[in-house]
Amino acid sequence: MKKIYLLLTILFTSKVLAQWGMVNTPLATPDIRNIADHPEGYIIAVTNKMEVYRSDTSGNYWNKIATIENKIENLVIDQTGIIYAGTINGYYLSTDAGYTWNKKDLLMLNGRKIHDIEFDANGNIFMVTF
Repeated sequence: MKKIYLLLTILFTSKVLAQWGMVNTPLATPDIRNIADHPEGYIIAVTNKMEVYRSDTSGNYWNKIATIENKIENLVIDQTGIIYAGTINGYYLSTDAGYTWNKKDLLMLNGRKIHDIEFDANGNIFMVTF
């Protein structure tokens, strides 16, 4: 399995130019675990320190907006704007742009590590555990 690490910088692309450019990262930590763009135009990033950051400026400026109590493995946003965070102990979701998070328990997950979360065209949620 190949892993890609994003260290000390965040890259973005302009949909018009389809080119990558470097943006300085003012995050308090270089340990960015995952990043996702929200349909409303902002970016959410999570770190190895379980912190959630938000940028409304295409990554130029970041604000720490929350902390999740478990290490975040995966971050994904559905078509309606709900943010899902797969963690080492189940998953969390946010319905308010990442400011608050609610732990969700499913009997079948039983506190398992969520490695990946994906959606199909019908909005069904798929979670990978092992």
